[in-house]
Amino acid sequence: MMEEEGGRKLRPDPFAGDCEDGGGLGSRIPTYIDDIPMKTADPGVGPRCNHGLLPMTRIAFEGDSTGRRFLGSPFEEDDSGYVYWIDPKWPPHLEIAPRELWQRYDAIRKLTGTDVRFLLQDLKEAIAEKEKSTEDKMSQELEMADLRFEMDKAAKQKQNNMTVRSRLQAYDHWLLVSVTVAVTLASVLVVALTLK
Repeated sequence: MMEEEGGRKLRPDPFAGDCEDGGGLGSRIPTYIDDIPMKTADPGVGPRCNHGLLPMTRIAFEGDSTGRRFLGSPFEEDDSGYVYWIDPKWPPHLEIAPRELWQRYDAIRKLTGTDVRFLLQDLKEAIAEKEKSTEDKMSQELEMADLRFEMDKAAKQKQNNMTVRSRLQAYDHWLLVSVTVAVTLASVLVVALTLK
């Protein structure tokens, strides 16, 4: 039986316990994963399954009860229906998430061969686009590396030009000083010869 909540179709939870808080016996064993044992149980204390054995702590992995812990028969293939819920039912606002996840999971399971072909085609196109963008990125990175190399080369050339220019300026300075000294000495020599 499907219920309506806010426009959504909901699956009834066949695993809910009889008690108002969600604890108690359920109608059948849900799909489950084993819980991590926290401590060793005292074999003389606690509830027993229909076989008279200590039940195992398990975690529901199906329906609205996903994530709730329960005690179930220790036999893997037991269909006796013994389920004692440890955790209370989820509040209504928390039941929405696992319900929505299971509905999406059911929708995915119902994909047809055509749907799968379209999905595979979309996947191939996405992979091709990724490969192309990777190639474009690598090409751009190579261009950037070339530009950096050219810029470094130009910077070194500029540095070399500045070094040469500073050397030429120093040479020009010394040449000017030398010429000035030579002219001054020549003038002094002319004056000295004239005075004699």
